[in-house]
This record gives sequence, structure tokens and C-alpha cells, in this order.
Amino acid sequence: MPDGRFREAVLLCWSAIDAVFNHKDDSLVNLALEGEWRAAREFFTGVDFGLRNKMSAVMHLVANRSLFREPDDLWTTLSTSYDKRNAIVHRGENATEDESLMALELARRIIG
Repeated sequence: MPDGRFREAVLLCWSAIDAVFNHKDDSLVNLALEGEWRAAREFFTGVDFGLRNKMSAVMHLVANRSLFREPDDLWTTLSTSYDKRNAIVHRGENATEDESLMALELARRIIG
């Protein structure tokens, strides 16, 4: 498979992770902060707060679970793959087959 397809696979996986995770995270934050100041809720759900912040601190606060604390070194794998996603988006880098498989496994685990 050409390198461009591996790059597309990483981006597709991270698009799915981002969409599904943020949808669930927004629901949990809104439930946990129901009745609170709207701007405060929007702070925790906004794009400026950062996906990894949501996956660690916010998730811990609203669901008593954090992807940072998950076993099998999930956080390191997640961060490595997310950094690759950013390198593709912001610097036009390619991805390898292993990087695309890593993103696919993360998508399966996080979305599941």
C-alpha cells in the first residue's frame, strides 16, 4: 500500500476517535455540570481545552476514569499516535504501516 494510504488511515482513525470521544465527553461534562455556568461547561468541552486534557483530567473528574491511568502503556501509545496525526496534519508527513495499525488499534480501544 502506498505511504499516502497509511497517512489517510491514521487521519481516518483519529477523526473517528475525536468525533466519538468528544461526543461522549461533552455528554458527561454537561451531565456532571448541569445547572452550572454555561461558560464553565463550554470551557471543558471547547476545542481550546485539548483532546489529551479531556482524555485525562476531564475524564477523571466526570467519570472517575482517565486514559492516562489505563494499563498497557496506553497513554504513551496514544500520545505517539496523536503526535503522528499532528505531524501529518501540520507538516504533511507520511505514515508507516505500523503507525496506521497503531492508530487503528487505538480507535478500536478508545471507541469501544
